[in-house]
Amino acid sequence: MSAPGPVELASAGLRRVPDRAGMTRVVARILARDARFADPQRCARSGVEAILPAVLGLVRARSSIPAGDRDGLVHRRCRIRPRPDGGAPPPLAPRSMARAGWELTVVVVHVDRWEVTHWLARHLERTGGAGVEGVGADGGPRARVENDGARLEPSAGRSCSRVRIGGGGARVGKDGLRAPDASATADVVARPRIDAADLSAWARAGADPNIIHLRPGAARAAGLAVGGDEAVAHGLLLAALSLAVVPLGRARGVDLRFTAPVAVSLAGGPTAVSVTGRGDLADRRGTALRRTAASADDGAGEADGS
Repeated sequence: MSAPGPVELASAGLRRVPDRAGMTRVVARILARDARFADPQRCARSGVEAILPAVLGLVRARSSIPAGDRDGLVHRRCRIRPRPDGGAPPPLAPRSMARAGWELTVVVVHVDRWEVTHWLARHLERTGGAGVEGVGADGGPRARVENDGARLEPSAGRSCSRVRIGGGGARVGKDGLRAPDASATADVVARPRIDAADLSAWARAGADPNIIHLRPGAARAAGLAVGGDEAVAHGLLLAALSLAVVPLGRARGVDLRFTAPVAVSLAGGPTAVSVTGRGDLADRRGTALRRTAASADDGAGEADGS
């Protein structure tokens, strides 16, 4: 497969509004590469429905950031939880803090009954390290965006994949290096594969034109430890895969921590990832997504996303 060239919003047909059916097709195609899935379409639909508030929220979050600063943003964490009772507070501009050579911006978005918090990072070498404000201990630095009309009920049920195979994992430190992590060796229930065409299709369907997912060298220039001919998979695509394989069940919210990038060659074959029975996701280098439940009363003061 030849390497995709630079992708522009208009010429590539990238949407400004997420396409649920298109995202479902992408996830179903990825799941279909794993013979364990008898009905990849059904599982994909479940995963996309569960992650939809975050996809809609990311579109809103990016719109609250100056256009020149949107490319190169790295998704560090995403939390979806039931929206607090009462009326929504007035919108506040997102604020940022400097941490370990990165500028971290926290944006809170309201999507129908859900409160979605995105932690977005940019390497300070690209921003010059100027104009960074602190994040309050109560999680106050945030932008709140109102209902866009989307409605979603998280899918309940058991793992779509029933066959268990062995797996491994890793720990990602503040320096970005990975070391073996025995806690991440839980049973693996699926091994889907992601290729460059999947990233392009998800960018279109999910209305996410961030060039780190589409252009050779962009992810590396953004400070990620990947090759010059590689892009990185969208965090919310990985989350959709996790939620497709292991549905939320009784949990009413989910906390997703993107601990390391999943590199995808733009000129070579697909990248294999593994999903554990608890919904964590890893590539061959180790854990890339850690997933836990998020309840309505979780604290919002974890501004660093770690």
